[in-house]
Amino acid sequence: MSQLPYARSKDASNTYYLTFKAVHQSRDGLNSGSIVDADTGKSPVSRWLTGAFAYDDFTSNPDSVGHEVRFLLPPNTFVLRVAARVDTAFVGTGNNDIDIGDDDDPDGWGDALDFSSTGGKYDPNSEFNPAGTTGFKYYSDLDSIDVQFKNATAPTAGEALLHVEVISYHEDLGAEF
Repeated sequence: MSQLPYARSKDASNTYYLTFKAVHQSRDGLNSGSIVDADTGKSPVSRWLTGAFAYDDFTSNPDSVGHEVRFLLPPNTFVLRVAARVDTAFVGTGNNDIDIGDDDDPDGWGDALDFSSTGGKYDPNSEFNPAGTTGFKYYSDLDSIDVQFKNATAPTAGEALLHVEVISYHEDLGAEF
C-alpha cells in the first residue's frame, strides 16, 4: 500500500487528525461561477481542501460504537460541500454505511455512503449539502469533519480522499491552522 500523507493535530498529538491541503483557489462568488475582482485579504476566498485517508487511519470512536478519521477545519469557515473519492474499495463489515459529519451532526455531510466500491461518494440531500435543509454550515471555532465507520471492527483495506469546499473570511492563505 502506498503511504498516504497525514499529520497529527498539534492540539491533540495522540490523535490522528488529518490536515487539509488547498488544491484549488478561486475568487468566484458563492456558488455563482462569476469572477469577482476582489482583495483576497478582505473578501471571501473559496477553495477545495482535500485530505487523504486509508483504512489504518481509523481510530476507535470514543463517543459511539465504530471508528473515525477526523479532518481539521480552520475557524471562521463556511463549508459549502463535502464529497469523497474512494480509490481502493474499503473492506470490512459496515463499509457500505459510512457517515460524514461533525460532533453536532454525525451524518450532516453524508449518510450511509457505500465505500465498498470505488468512485465518487456524495449525499446531495444530507442536511448541510446544497440540496439539504441548510445548504452549508458555518464553523466559528476550530472544528473537524469526521468520517465514521460505524462497525465495532475497523476496516481492513481501503484508500480515499475527502474533498471539502470552503470559504474563509480574512484568512491568510499561507497560514497554518
